[in-house]
Amino acid sequence: MNQNKPSHLAVDSRHPDFGLITRRLRELALKGEQTQKCLSTLKNNSIRDRLEPDQLLSWFETALIIGDINLALEILELSCERHPSHMAVWKERYDLLVRLNRLEQAQSVRARALSRHPDLAGELVVPEAMDADTSEPDVEDPFNLFRERQELQNLYLHYFQGREDVFARQWVDKAKQTQGYMPVRRPIEAQDILEHIKGHRTYGIYLLRKDSTVKTAVVDMDLKKAFRDQRLKSDDRLGIKRERDYVHDRMAELSLQKFGCKPLCEFSGGKGYHFWFFFDVPVPAALARKLISPLAGILSKDCRFFSLEVFPKQDQLQGKGLGNLVKLPLGLHRVTGKPSYFMGCLRNEPWTNIKKLKEYSELNSKNLLQASKDQQKQNVAIHPAWSEWAEKYPELHLLSERCPPLGRLFSALRKSRELGLREEKVLFQTLGFLSRANHLLHHLLQQLPEYNVHLVNYKLSKLRGTPLGCRKIHQLLNVHLDFCEFEDTGTYPHPLLHCRDYMSPKGKPSEKIENLSDALENLRTSLDIVRRFMPVAGK
Repeated sequence: MNQNKPSHLAVDSRHPDFGLITRRLRELALKGEQTQKCLSTLKNNSIRDRLEPDQLLSWFETALIIGDINLALEILELSCERHPSHMAVWKERYDLLVRLNRLEQAQSVRARALSRHPDLAGELVVPEAMDADTSEPDVEDPFNLFRERQELQNLYLHYFQGREDVFARQWVDKAKQTQGYMPVRRPIEAQDILEHIKGHRTYGIYLLRKDSTVKTAVVDMDLKKAFRDQRLKSDDRLGIKRERDYVHDRMAELSLQKFGCKPLCEFSGGKGYHFWFFFDVPVPAALARKLISPLAGILSKDCRFFSLEVFPKQDQLQGKGLGNLVKLPLGLHRVTGKPSYFMGCLRNEPWTNIKKLKEYSELNSKNLLQASKDQQKQNVAIHPAWSEWAEKYPELHLLSERCPPLGRLFSALRKSRELGLREEKVLFQTLGFLSRANHLLHHLLQQLPEYNVHLVNYKLSKLRGTPLGCRKIHQLLNVHLDFCEFEDTGTYPHPLLHCRDYMSPKGKPSEKIENLSDALENLRTSLDIVRRFMPVAGK
């Protein structure tokens, strides 16, 4: 019996299926399994010489996943020699050399590529450094880049701290459609973070430390099972987007009001989002849960498509258990193959994402502990980030807090998202019956690229009747939430009962200017409209 195992993946030399080999290599690389055998196969010239251009590109990507840059460049060089007519390989080779700051090699590759494919001139963008005199290269640049990335790795480790002596590695068996995590019983290190953000491995942390304290806590926002893995109706797809934006905005607003800083929101790469809360020093898990659970509780009542859970779920460790685990951000989700990223950042740019951590503050644990000991409910003032908006538009502030369907429309408009016809109808037939309807509608709608001041005025002038009721609004917006309860309304329930002081006394908007206050309000609206169309200074 032959004891010598092949150093590369088994290949049928008579009838090789190169497509299958290529897919198998990628799967193993993503799982982080049989790395040496994968590398041996990737270096096998007898196989590489017989591959199609697209297959060679896949081998190049697999080498990048494993982390062998030189091998990736070698495969691209071979691709250019074997298939010079294939433009994609020239572009990949040039882009990689530029990212590695090998500008002289990149310049040579660009010249050779353009001699064969002049049309690539617009895609092979010349960096500023290549235009400059490269006779005296900046030898300190690689060192500075290395030092900066070390600092960013340390920043990442500072914020995402869990159990001190163990972390976890994600595994997945796609054949059986199962996945999980296995403990790695040692402290997590900077090299592990580098593997994680490069996609070579995927790691998670156990939030509870050995003394049942936490340095970070998480609100997990997952799409409910009923809305996953199926073809959704257009109304449901729109509802998911609106609810997502609403929860993101309200979570930030509530956190600013309660803690003075907002959480870091991350797309998990799986079925939802994570809101990360950081403490300056470890605090008891029970305290962290006590502080953060009310935020999730408030927003859960407003959610149809998403569920919210607070992690850790335990106040103390029990026996030999390790407690709840959360996947670290900016890694590759081994099940979906999607990368994680922070909201507001680009995916597949982990270093830029980590820099965003500098914008986030840690919660002051001393103040939180003192507030917990006092056991007093504090009426926290509106944070400055929202105070100006709440002061200028108190009607919108009240409605966004107390009416989730309208709050979702306001969130969509703040992000310059277009409204559907039914959403626009709800907006006009609610806000249109406020005393400052003209001012409020122009403020919200002027964020849209297709904003037309005359059209808004026309639609407002045609408004008749009474405000839309809650039941009709829920029906139009496909909302399935509990209705608000009003005491002694004397009329049918509608959202404007939350802000009765701001309703038009005549029950419908009036264009007639009856006093100086109305004249000033119209002037403010006009000035806001003019500013929208004025060129920005310096542009």
